[in-house]
Amino acid sequence: MRMMWLFAPFLIGFWLLLVAAIVWLSIALAKALRERRAAGGVAHVAGGAAPVPGTPAGETPLATLQRRLALGEVDVETYERSVAALQRTETPGTPPAPPAPGPETTGDVR
Repeated sequence: MRMMWLFAPFLIGFWLLLVAAIVWLSIALAKALRERRAAGGVAHVAGGAAPVPGTPAGETPLATLQRRLALGEVDVETYERSVAALQRTETPGTPPAPPAPGPETTGDVR
């Protein structure tokens, strides 16, 4: 019976440490997820950035812009500026980006 009272503080300490570890991991995970959302859904990992879930693998920046324009996430003006910026940064030997679609091709009737 005396041994049980000697063992009780260690048992209580174990459970307190376990609960503290779970709380710490939960806070760290929540912080990491919050930072990931703030960064636009990109997880910064060693060796580069992981793609955003739901984005087709290997999607080019231009294809991303076209998809976002089609979904209405960006307007035509933003699309045209972004395509121009991409064309300025293209590497030699890559085909040029297609011209920006006008209202007649996007269905925009403003």
